[in-house]
Amino acid sequence: MTAGSETAHRSLQTWQPPALCSRRDGTRRAIADSAAPVLDDEGAIPGVVLVFRDVSREKEAERGHLRLAAIAESTSDAIYSSTPEGIIATWNRGAERIYGYAVEEVVGRHVSAVAPPELENEAITVMAKANHGAIVEQYETYRYRKGG
Repeated sequence: MTAGSETAHRSLQTWQPPALCSRRDGTRRAIADSAAPVLDDEGAIPGVVLVFRDVSREKEAERGHLRLAAIAESTSDAIYSSTPEGIIATWNRGAERIYGYAVEEVVGRHVSAVAPPELENEAITVMAKANHGAIVEQYETYRYRKGG
């Protein structure tokens, strides 16, 4: 490596771009970046290619998800989510309190695990409606608490 390419290589390893970028109109945008060395025929690094991508929408969506997660965790109501197949994916503290199952005990199980056998089809029907985009209004039902 030449002295110039060593300096470029060191700069490439230590360079930290800003997480925000200011636009001409003064607005600031979240960015993601990447860098790659440009090599000449002798293997020296005469330059670096920098790529910046606006990730503002992704960051805003992430903040929205975090807000919803905070709401779900702060309520005493049972809130859980499942995959389209009915496998429990999330389970909040309200669900732990109401059902008696810790998150580790139910995540990965089918939603029918907390339904009495005579209401197992009800849980599956509700899942099918939700999977087809229907809003399932609040309804009264029975579910099992840990220990029956």
